[in-house]
Amino acid sequence: QTVVIDDLASNRISCTHLINYAPAVTETDYLGRVTDSTELHLGLKFFPLSETLRSQKAETNRLNYLAVCLGGSSSSDTTKTLVRQLQQCEMVRRFEAIVVINGLTAHDQAELDLDNRFRVLAQPPNYTKLIADARLAITGAGVSALERVYLESPGIIMTTAENQRPNFNYLTGREIFLGYEPNKHGIAELNELIRDGLTHTVRNTIIDSHGVNRIAAIVG
Repeated sequence: QTVVIDDLASNRISCTHLINYAPAVTETDYLGRVTDSTELHLGLKFFPLSETLRSQKAETNRLNYLAVCLGGSSSSDTTKTLVRQLQQCEMVRRFEAIVVINGLTAHDQAELDLDNRFRVLAQPPNYTKLIADARLAITGAGVSALERVYLESPGIIMTTAENQRPNFNYLTGREIFLGYEPNKHGIAELNELIRDGLTHTVRNTIIDSHGVNRIAAIVG
């Protein structure tokens, strides 16, 4: 048998089983793109959680800092723009620190002239704990946002790639997270989102801890 874990690539897929754990995906999305014999396994019940993530939920210790993590080097421009906007937000003064995880080069940091409240970390091994322990976080709307649902990590999400749009619409439409769109919103809106985020709570009712077991049963 052949098992594919897919993110809705545009090509036709021939396989025995297809897994897609995106929250809003349906069988309609695969009409004409899989064989008649393909068995689809769709939705958040198949979202895999690592042992590390499960243990972090039990050990969460919220501290007064804002975490920013939009991905790796490919998100450098977006991270730089967001940090520049944060520098102009009144609400960031409510935090003891702003921890920026990945996305800023040494040149970027020098150009932004960051004060000592901004702490830039490159490839920290415990980045999910840094996000989980933050009083407020701003991340992309991909896998990291789904991990944040499980961790009940409050704050803001934004799209850093177009394939994150369905997740963004799903999670913000259900008011699980607040959504920031740089092409539509400015500094005033970001400041307001941070203010609202300080009292916005996340309650995980959509992701359990059994996704990896369900995938293992399919793989056999």
